[in-house]
Amino acid sequence: MEVSEILMDRMDKYLEGAMSEEEIKAFESELQTNSELAKAFEQHKETILTIESIGMKDEIAEVIRQNRNQGEKKARTVSFNRSAIAVAASIVILIGAFFFLKPSGTSSGPSLYSSLYQADPGLPTLMGATDNPIFSDAMVSYKEGKYQEALESFNVLSVANPGNDTLAFYQGICYLELNRTQESIQSFDQIDPSKPIWGNKAAWYKAMAMLKADEVQNAREILEQIATDNNHRYQKEAQSALARMSE
Repeated sequence: MEVSEILMDRMDKYLEGAMSEEEIKAFESELQTNSELAKAFEQHKETILTIESIGMKDEIAEVIRQNRNQGEKKARTVSFNRSAIAVAASIVILIGAFFFLKPSGTSSGPSLYSSLYQADPGLPTLMGATDNPIFSDAMVSYKEGKYQEALESFNVLSVANPGNDTLAFYQGICYLELNRTQESIQSFDQIDPSKPIWGNKAAWYKAMAMLKADEVQNAREILEQIATDNNHRYQKEAQSALARMSE
């Protein structure tokens, strides 16, 4: 698929969290209805993730910046092998060549986590007269990526509301984003996995936390349970994750 520079910029903005809510909805709708776009986006995302994983994000960003500065200002259609992306893709190929002798099914947990994880978007923050302002402020901080601030508020609320599934879930996500994986797992463990909403979410994100902690086998066991549950909201995601783990 040929990708315009404008569309490439949209992909980058989506991955960087720089889109408005309306732009996110529109882009995700296109991904669901356009299989070629979805494939191109996955290829682009994998390239970016690989660049970040080897610590060359800044170097590639500079190549892309120089490439764009040298080009015409108007949007133009270019193939996916434009010079900047070709450089990034070359790095990906070199990495693949370096690891080509690695046995199948032995992908590291953290690399799987990086390719599978997407943070929960959070809850609406529109407040009514009886809503808790501390929770609303915590959710605003969460959506802004201020996970430490959000966690501190969630922790305060959980003291007065022990056993609250919503608080336990978002505590778990905050811990996960702060690289405190064991505390994240403990938070998700507080939620009954049989519950259709928070239980489903907690099970999926507990598996993500285990991948990040490189507890691949434990994560696999949870994903296998999810993958065979026809009523689980993350069944397809789990099936896809298991397929990638077996590659």
